[in-house]
Amino acid sequence: MYQIVSLINHMSVLAVISYILSRTHYYEEIISNKLNIRKKITLLVMFGLLSVYGTVFGIKIGDTTANLRDLGPVIAGFIAGPWVGLGSGLIGGIHRWTLGGTTQISCSLVTIMAGLISGIIYKYRKGKLISLKFAVIFMFSYELFHMLMVILIACFKGNLPQSMEIVKQALLPMTIANSLGIALIIYFTQNMVNEISVRLEKNRIDSELKIARTIQESLLPRVFPPFPDKKEFELTAINIPAKEVAGDFFDFFFSTKNCLVLIIADVSGKGVSAGLFMAVTRTLLKTICQEDITPAQAMSKANRIISIDNDSCMFTTLFLAFYESTTGCLTYANAGHNPPYIVSPNGNIRKLSSLGDMALGIDENHQYKQSSDLLEVGEILTMYTDGVTEATSPENQLYGEERFEEVLKAGRNAKLEDLQTQLKNELLEFQNFNRFDDITYLMLRRKI
Repeated sequence: MYQIVSLINHMSVLAVISYILSRTHYYEEIISNKLNIRKKITLLVMFGLLSVYGTVFGIKIGDTTANLRDLGPVIAGFIAGPWVGLGSGLIGGIHRWTLGGTTQISCSLVTIMAGLISGIIYKYRKGKLISLKFAVIFMFSYELFHMLMVILIACFKGNLPQSMEIVKQALLPMTIANSLGIALIIYFTQNMVNEISVRLEKNRIDSELKIARTIQESLLPRVFPPFPDKKEFELTAINIPAKEVAGDFFDFFFSTKNCLVLIIADVSGKGVSAGLFMAVTRTLLKTICQEDITPAQAMSKANRIISIDNDSCMFTTLFLAFYESTTGCLTYANAGHNPPYIVSPNGNIRKLSSLGDMALGIDENHQYKQSSDLLEVGEILTMYTDGVTEATSPENQLYGEERFEEVLKAGRNAKLEDLQTQLKNELLEFQNFNRFDDITYLMLRRKI
């Protein structure tokens, strides 16, 4: 029992050294098969010295020792291949040879073979890490093989009785300590492999999300002012996603009848699925609105197409308006979206009618209504998503409509670009980067 406990203590030192090594960038290169010759030599020497350590701090039994010498070369072979394993085994084996003793030949030879055999297994598995169960079975079996080699070579040398006594005393402590040691080291290595795998997968997903966000941004208008030759109105908009890919979107464009089409929407859910649904809805409406059609007809047609085969059960609230820039007439339909505000130069503020219609994508037979309003010179139309009024502070307070209205009133005579920036800064400061929903708004001021 004394020999077992003592060897386990020394095994723990080796396990700690291996654990520290497993947390380094160097170990990541080992696992990822990115080692160059210089690093392989360094690793070879490192595990060779661990093999020497296993001998030096072994437990004396007659003129030999119960030891952990085979552990270093075996680990080297399993994680870096046959040449590193063999090199580590040679260092440990040569050191053992210099110590002499009854088991000089057998122990030296077995240590060299330990690194080579584990390295061959590494090559056979094409660098794939062995399982914990396999590692323990291998190490246990290898130490039995070690003892068998001691007995066989003792038969040829004529010192079998002495060697048998050594085997009897060393067998149990060496098999237990070495098996436990490799179990811990492979466990540490498996954890590192899993961490690397998770990190690589996360990096891959992050990269794909960045690409998706770039594509999504390319779909939204990005040049402001968008129509510099149009003196009748001033227009600006912004989209701040809560995640890499937004579910909110806005758009504006002129129809074939020279009518300015304004769209703002909020897709259910977040992330890539919402972004895809957003792209489909935006493209669909942009196509439909080029027809000779009213906002209500456009909304009903889009809803019918979106609802058919909507297996994902996604939906979107959406506000659609046709603006006649020469007259200020605003005709609109509302699919369950937040009613926009209109702010007058004198500070009066009013909301457009909600019309009571449902979101797009729920009922393909729903027929949408429309209404109209007149935008007077100097008045500002502000379309927005609920990410504005439902922005939440770290204390779980909502930004709310009252704060929103006060900002719109206070900036009613400022440039729209300045008003947009002021609102963005106030929302970000209010949330203190505690953002749970996309923030999107569009502002239009009639100038003539």
